[in-house]
Amino acid sequence: MALSQEYAEYILDMLEPLGNLTSQKMFGGKIIKSDGNQVGVIIQNQFYFRIPKSLREKYLKHGSKPFEYEKKGKWVTVHVWYLAPEETMDNSELFLEWAEEALEKRKQL
Repeated sequence: MALSQEYAEYILDMLEPLGNLTSQKMFGGKIIKSDGNQVGVIIQNQFYFRIPKSLREKYLKHGSKPFEYEKKGKWVTVHVWYLAPEETMDNSELFLEWAEEALEKRKQL
């Protein structure tokens, strides 16, 4: 599935208050950064926040799941990228709160 430019713009608009956003292509998707810190990635028109281990349980409780892909017949799980919970996708303030929390928790490591 090709990356939808409209979807990428939607995500960037919601993250705009973070400031100094940049994006770069990666494996048919886009990595999104704020001030050089990765906020997340858009893959197959889904947004995955980059989170520290300390937030995994919260994301799982909200129906999120880690990014997975198949490589040489085996599934690989990327435990730093978790799907944006559904309730954040239609609420730009909530989406931004989750983005800010993920960035802040990673800075504390």
